[in-house]
Amino acid sequence: MKARTAALILAGMLMTAAPAFAGTIDFNFNLPGGKLGTTQSYMSNSLTVTAYGYKCYASSASSTKLSSCVGSDLYGKNGGVGETGLGLNGEDDQEIGWISKKDDYVLGLDVSSLVSAHVSSITLDFGSVQKGENYTIWGYSSNPFGSKVTLSNQLVSYFGTSNSTANHSSTISLDSSDQFLVITSQCGDVLLDSLTGQTPNATTPEPGTLVLFGSGLLLGGFFVRRRLANQSA
Repeated sequence: MKARTAALILAGMLMTAAPAFAGTIDFNFNLPGGKLGTTQSYMSNSLTVTAYGYKCYASSASSTKLSSCVGSDLYGKNGGVGETGLGLNGEDDQEIGWISKKDDYVLGLDVSSLVSAHVSSITLDFGSVQKGENYTIWGYSSNPFGSKVTLSNQLVSYFGTSNSTANHSSTISLDSSDQFLVITSQCGDVLLDSLTGQTPNATTPEPGTLVLFGSGLLLGGFFVRRRLANQSA
């Protein structure tokens, strides 16, 4: 009976002392493919990111004043190397961009579940980024879209440097002011290919936790050795 009680105590110590490590979050936006609805949710490691499609009026590709915004169907594109990711149905190449000298196809990304899970930074990978083509990421505390929206709080902006179709990644920090991301292309058009990051337990366990964990292992070895000695006596 004493041995069983000790074993239960030992198991509890090991469970509470065992260091926890992070899981990787990896969202791929090319699947499902084809025409989607105006929203689409993606899941990784029990966390969810939701994409929103919008078509707004803009006087120029670089305009930060968007008006007459309405929901627009998303599109999962699988066009080969460098041409995979999430865009918008109706844009010239089913991507993110400004066309017809008025229509701005814009992507919204709700990452509030990542912020709630204390994910402090993420890496966004973009496809179809050719020379001179651009993507810009804007951060908001909540979804800013109504009939109009002003683009502000720019997190990163990148212009492609290769003549061929290419991927490019940008890493951004997340906090309460970046729970909803807006992605635009102010020149050409691009695709959102993937989002990766780490949950916060990726840090090395505290020394006290490691000491407790090691003590539990030593205590376990002691009980096993003692029980074997009693059985052989």
